[in-house]
Amino acid sequence: MVSFKTSGLRLLRAATLITGISARCTPCSGSDKLLVLLRAHESFVAPFCAAVLGIPTSTVQVTATVTPETLTPTIVASTTSTVIVTETSTFFEEIITVTEAATVPAPSKKAKRSIDYPEWLPSTFLPVRISSACQCLSIVPTATTVSITVSETATAEPVTVTEGATVTETATTTLTTIGIVTVTQTATPTPSPVTLQAKIAVHRKSTGDRVGYVYLSSGPAITADAARGSTVKITVPGGSATQLRIVPDEDPTLALGFNVPASQDLQYFYGGLVADTPTPPGSLPVTKGANAYETDIFTLNTETNMIGWQWVNKDGFISSDPGLTLYRSGGRMYPVGNVNVFNSATGGVSSAKYEIYLKLEAVPV
Repeated sequence: MVSFKTSGLRLLRAATLITGISARCTPCSGSDKLLVLLRAHESFVAPFCAAVLGIPTSTVQVTATVTPETLTPTIVASTTSTVIVTETSTFFEEIITVTEAATVPAPSKKAKRSIDYPEWLPSTFLPVRISSACQCLSIVPTATTVSITVSETATAEPVTVTEGATVTETATTTLTTIGIVTVTQTATPTPSPVTLQAKIAVHRKSTGDRVGYVYLSSGPAITADAARGSTVKITVPGGSATQLRIVPDEDPTLALGFNVPASQDLQYFYGGLVADTPTPPGSLPVTKGANAYETDIFTLNTETNMIGWQWVNKDGFISSDPGLTLYRSGGRMYPVGNVNVFNSATGGVSSAKYEIYLKLEAVPV
């Protein structure tokens, strides 16, 4: 492993993005002709205004570690002699991101007496006017990258060989670097997956009242007894709370999901809440007998613990709540895409049928 360090690399651009009007400057009217002109030349304004306001150029330092190619010159001689072998090759190119630790100082409010006007800026604008306009702009770093090319010179030590002999000498290496360094922001690390274990409470949507808990009884059903409610696990991947799998402790080979007649789309019909063999996240419905079903369709609001869903139709179209609603009828639960069809097929409108929502809830066992 060969390490190298570049120091004193020039920061070619400290900032190239103008993001808005600074609150410390007045006036900063959006209709100001000079401000409009500056924003129209966005790619030139940052270095120009930095010079006008006296904002210095920053310097950053980059450290990188590379593994060079091993150059192994082979020396074959027909007579006794001393041989020096040198090979040079450019062998490595790396893209490195760096973060500037220094903060950009506040600009000077004193206008420069002399300003070098670019071609696009009329000289009729006085320096004090230009300084005031520049103070209305926020100059911030732009996310960019570093391109570094490493050249290696490999030189073998002098060796003496005799006729017919083959001598292998591993070369020593000298690394040089050429690069352009600019500033970037560091990335936020992705959270680790979290497994939640709780029970699923069933609430009446119109009142918010809890009416029971989900449990398995020849499929998911509703019980008013909290102790009978199924304990389930939901694993939330880092940074994501969609396409989740809900697994009941009674049978970890199953997962909760929706089903619908194989000839229908849930978007236009209605189905049932089921427990079946897990299907991959985002997959099309899997046909099983007269029905088609999906399991890894659930979403979770990690602040409210509300459970939602994203059903994928046969054509790949995603139907999600509130496009799909969940209804209770008796002790069962039904995802509904068309309420009229659902009511017609289940005996008409009734006070015993109402819309519900699901929520994770830790309860005494």
